[in-house]
Amino acid sequence: MASRRSGRRRHLARKRETGSAPKEDRKAPAAPTTVVPQLPVEAPVTLARLRHYRKLTKAVSVHLRAQLGTVLETLTPLFHAETVFGDYVQKSVLSLKPDVEAGPRAQLGPDRWGRGSELAVKREAAFPPTVKELQDARKYAKANISLKEAVKGADRAFHDLEDLYDAVAKKKPYDLGIGLTPPLPINTSALEILPFDYPFVARSGRQTKRVMVTAPLTWIVTYAGFPLARLRALIADPNRSRDELQRVLTHHLLLHVVLQRKSGLSGLLQALNFPAKTETVPEFGELPLTVITSAVKTERPPDEVILESTDLSGVDATEEIVRVTNVAGMVDSRRTRLLEIIEAEKAGESGDA
Repeated sequence: MASRRSGRRRHLARKRETGSAPKEDRKAPAAPTTVVPQLPVEAPVTLARLRHYRKLTKAVSVHLRAQLGTVLETLTPLFHAETVFGDYVQKSVLSLKPDVEAGPRAQLGPDRWGRGSELAVKREAAFPPTVKELQDARKYAKANISLKEAVKGADRAFHDLEDLYDAVAKKKPYDLGIGLTPPLPINTSALEILPFDYPFVARSGRQTKRVMVTAPLTWIVTYAGFPLARLRALIADPNRSRDELQRVLTHHLLLHVVLQRKSGLSGLLQALNFPAKTETVPEFGELPLTVITSAVKTERPPDEVILESTDLSGVDATEEIVRVTNVAGMVDSRRTRLLEIIEAEKAGESGDA
C-alpha cells in the first residue's frame, strides 16, 4: 500500500513538471527560505561595559582597516590624477622605451605649456647630452607624442576642477584669491586613510559638553602626505603660505574629481563592501571629503555614558563602538570571520579575569 502511494506521488511530480497534472495538483515549488541571523541579546551600554566594547571595536577595526588598505594599495595606480587630467598635472620621469640606449627615441618632449619634462637618458654622468641632442630629442617627441590628446576628457575634467575650486577656495575658511595654473604640482597616487572625526554635543539633564567623536569604521581618504590635519593647521595659521594652502586643498579636490570621473572605481569599492561617498564638515567649508565606510555599523554610546567617561578621562573625546549585534546582523561574507574575532576577544577577557 505504501509503495502505491509513493508511486502515485512520483507520477504526480512528473506530471507537474510537464504541465499535465490536474490544476489542483499544480502547486509551485516552495520558495527557498532566507535564513535571518538570530541576533544575540545584549545588555545596555554602561560605563562599566564601555572598556569591553572598545576592545571589541579595536579588534574589528584593525581587521577591516587592513582589508581596506590592501584594496586601496591594489587600486593605487587608478587613483593617479594623471589618468584623468593628462598633462594638466605635473609629469613624472617618463621615457618611450627605457631599455633603449640614449637617443631621440628615448626622450620625452615638452608639454602643451612648453615645460620641458625630465629626460630619461641612459649615459654616463661624465658625458651629459649636448644642447643639439636635447633639441633633437624634444623635436622628435613633440612630433610623435600627442600629449594633449593622451587622456580623453582631460580638458573637461580640468574645467570641472576649476569650477569646484572656485566654489570652495574663494570662500571661508580658505579665502584664496589665486586661481589654478596648470600644470598642477601633483606626482603621487598613493593614498592614506584615517578614521573620521566629527563634533558632537552630549546632553544629560542639565549638563552639556562638546566632544569629538571618532567613527573607527569610517575613513577619510586622502593622497599620501595631505591629511586633513595638515589642512587644519594651515587654516589656523595666520602666517600661512597661500601657495602651500592651495596645494594641499587642490589634492583633496583632485581626489574628489578623480572618483567622480571614474565611476567604475566607486562601483568596484561598493562591490567590495567598502562604499565611497562624499561628506562635508563645517570646519572645512564646502570642501567635498572622500569617505569610505564598511558593512559593519557602529553606534555612539549614550550621552550619559559619554559625559561620565570624558569626565573621568579629562579628555573631551570618545569613539563610536561596535556591538555584537552590529556584526551578527550583517549580510556580508565577512560576518563569520568578524564573529570569530569577537569571540576570541571575549575569550581573552575571560582568561585575563
